[in-house]
Amino acid sequence: MVSWYLMKSPHSLTSGFEDELLSGSTQGFLEVLEEDVAETVELCNYDLSEIIKIRAIIQNRVQDTKLQSLTRHALVPIGTCKAGMYIKYKDRYWLITNVVDDDGICEKAILAICNWKLTWINNNGKVIERWANVVSASQYNNGETNMKYFYIRSDQLLISLPDDEESLLV
Repeated sequence: MVSWYLMKSPHSLTSGFEDELLSGSTQGFLEVLEEDVAETVELCNYDLSEIIKIRAIIQNRVQDTKLQSLTRHALVPIGTCKAGMYIKYKDRYWLITNVVDDDGICEKAILAICNWKLTWINNNGKVIERWANVVSASQYNNGETNMKYFYIRSDQLLISLPDDEESLLV
């Protein structure tokens, strides 16, 4: 026995032209978010002072390499998120690192796992805390050469933070 699901379409007939298919696609994506393929996550602003629960499809959950395990993709309704926001998924914070864009159906955000909580004191003496993604950048720049000698540093770090006023000053 084969079961199937017919989405609620605003059209009784479609001609097959792409613009007609896209006209009901956003509503179709919202219907998919109601199903088990999606899950409830928390969308947070740069300092976690504003948190809302949303439905999202989290992709790239099964990885083949350690590097792939540090990223996920989130599919959400158009206009939901932007770069520098956090998504709390499975009790971890993930930073949205890309310029979020859409395909007319949903928008896609690339998430980097936050593996470090940076704390610093700003110029006014206020303690600032931000979740960050900290990874080794030595694979891109691991030393300098000078004729026959190599100077190898212990590590160089790439730190991704939200782009709020405090983080930009770090």
